[in-house]
Amino acid sequence: MIVELVGLPGSGKTTFAKRLAEHEGWTIVSIAGRGELILYNALFFVRHPIGFFRGLSWLYCYRGHRELWYTKFMNLFLVHNAKYMKARKYSHAIIDQGHHQNIVSLFDEHVEDGVIDRYVHDLPKPDLLCFFLADDETRTKRLSERGYGARDALNENYREAWEEARGSHFKRLYISRSLLPCATETVSPENSQQKREKIAHARIWHFVFHGRMPTEKAHGLQIAKTMEALVQKGVYATLWIPRRSNPLSLGIFEYYGIDSTFPVRTFPVPDLLRLPAFLGPLRFWVDGLGFLIALLLTRIDREGVYYTRDPELAWLFKFKGAAAWYEAHVFPSSKARLLKFFLLSADGIIANSEGTAHAFIDRGFLNVHIVRNGVDIERFVNAPLREEARVLLDLPKEKKIIMYVGAFYTWKGVPFLAETWKKHFSWRDDLLLVLVGGAENDLKKSGGIDAYRGTKNIFLISHAPAAKIPIYLAAADVLLLPNVPSTEESVRYTSPIKLFEYMASGRPIVAADLSSIREVLSIEVAVLFKAGDMDALSAGIKRILSSPHEAEEMSGRARGKVYAFSWEARAQLLLNIVRSHARNRMNIHTQFIKSAASSLFTAVLYFSLMYIFTEYFKFWHIYSILIASMCALATNFALLKFVFVGGKRTVAHEFLIYLLLVLANLFINGIVAYILVEKLNVWYMLAQFLIIGALAIANFFVYRSSVFQTTRQ
Repeated sequence: MIVELVGLPGSGKTTFAKRLAEHEGWTIVSIAGRGELILYNALFFVRHPIGFFRGLSWLYCYRGHRELWYTKFMNLFLVHNAKYMKARKYSHAIIDQGHHQNIVSLFDEHVEDGVIDRYVHDLPKPDLLCFFLADDETRTKRLSERGYGARDALNENYREAWEEARGSHFKRLYISRSLLPCATETVSPENSQQKREKIAHARIWHFVFHGRMPTEKAHGLQIAKTMEALVQKGVYATLWIPRRSNPLSLGIFEYYGIDSTFPVRTFPVPDLLRLPAFLGPLRFWVDGLGFLIALLLTRIDREGVYYTRDPELAWLFKFKGAAAWYEAHVFPSSKARLLKFFLLSADGIIANSEGTAHAFIDRGFLNVHIVRNGVDIERFVNAPLREEARVLLDLPKEKKIIMYVGAFYTWKGVPFLAETWKKHFSWRDDLLLVLVGGAENDLKKSGGIDAYRGTKNIFLISHAPAAKIPIYLAAADVLLLPNVPSTEESVRYTSPIKLFEYMASGRPIVAADLSSIREVLSIEVAVLFKAGDMDALSAGIKRILSSPHEAEEMSGRARGKVYAFSWEARAQLLLNIVRSHARNRMNIHTQFIKSAASSLFTAVLYFSLMYIFTEYFKFWHIYSILIASMCALATNFALLKFVFVGGKRTVAHEFLIYLLLVLANLFINGIVAYILVEKLNVWYMLAQFLIIGALAIANFFVYRSSVFQTTRQ
């Protein structure tokens, strides 16, 4: 986890950094000498070549006074690049004055807001960016106490212009912080201690979704509302999605009615869903592969929580050493083996229903938890009255409105509902069936479009933003949930958000009697009818219309029950589950696979060198072993640093212990090889295969416990 501190001089950054570093595991990043400066800039160039040259171009364009050229090049470019790369080696790193501090230091004069926005866009991002605010009096007092004087050698007019510009530029950065793709925090002298304790024990939640946001589908609402609830509880949370075009004109927060916003990070991947439709699911799989590769090349916060609905992404984050949680809404029986491979090492599975949870548990998955969908109760409780809602939506006041809200898929029962309505209610002028949220094309696919067109008292609203759904439900007299038992998803797995929205609206509910629905609804709070039976659905609607007192009592009980399913309750349950889950910094299975891959590469290098020296240069096999071992094991240490991340020792200390282990390996290898080859007449290559294999397994556990010390969190 990388925390970067940014603020005007005297705002308290350095003091905050020192006190935060007093907490176990936290380290202030500093560059010790020219060697580290060159090394980490070389690594920065390899890892971020475009960012490296963009940084140089910005520096050249705003190089300012000649007297500042060297200082800017060293402090604002080389040192900040090096700090960012060195921070990756620590589990909890503090960058006191990094790239974002250049907003204060790079520009000598005031520049337009657009320039600041473009510059910030090009900067590498920390996991958490902390803004430090302090009034001018406090900052002046602190600076005078420490004898601070920046750019004193330059004339007074220049300093005044620069000081005015840096204040304006910092203000712009702070005002636009909600647009940054990383989590942010604001620290002031009044809340410094409180924020320090929060950051010291924080874990950032990253919701990673391969899809379009916002989306008309319910899972988009669930992601956005869950993240909003976490943010309201003080959790740092970010959304990671592929960057792609969106037919919806509204942004995420406006579309879903989000008050507590969160950072959104987009990844520039090719939008392959635009490929011809005849390619079918192949478009989605290839598009997903592009997103997977983009994430593979992205630095991740190994102390964070990665939460996803895509099993391959859960595998990727666990492979990279982070906590990975998978949210399951169905169990794809046809892909059970592939799913088990991807989720084998995941920290846990969050199931949306009992049916989904049992499907995973029955197939041997561990650490499965049930966390149902939720609802923003206040939005429905505070919705307009029925008459007012109908005026807002231009719906008739004099008719009884029977309403369905949701997608128009076949298994959700909309074509079945249309046929039922045509058979039992099409002649009634006092009733109106309103279908909200789906698309006419969905009805065409299922053959139900004719029922809609041939019936005058059916009104279809193809799409409505999530923020308007409370108004639609408030306008209804009866709400329908007509799922049909045509798929396992409908019968066992589904936990529809609209079910909880129906309950919160205070309107009577008529729902299909399926096990997935029975997990939440009962005959005390809704009328349940035999799924797929037209006559039963008709009878349920008529029962509600003819018994308004009974309907009012049931809807009241449903609203009382739904408080257990708020988004706030869902977020708290997720927090409790993740916090109680003990995990190693990196799963030992994943570490072993990575270590084995490193050893395999090293072994190929080792055997190649040994064979060349022995067969072509005619060295004695013991000499060949020594030379090949030194080359291979030096390479292996560099590779292992990418496997055993987050150890408590410095690299120099690790390398010293590693050298001792190398010498022990060489001694054991030489002695055993001499015995096998010279005394037992074993072919030298076979002897090495046996010795190296045994040492590789033993070394893995020595690496974890003694060299890199990553066996404990």
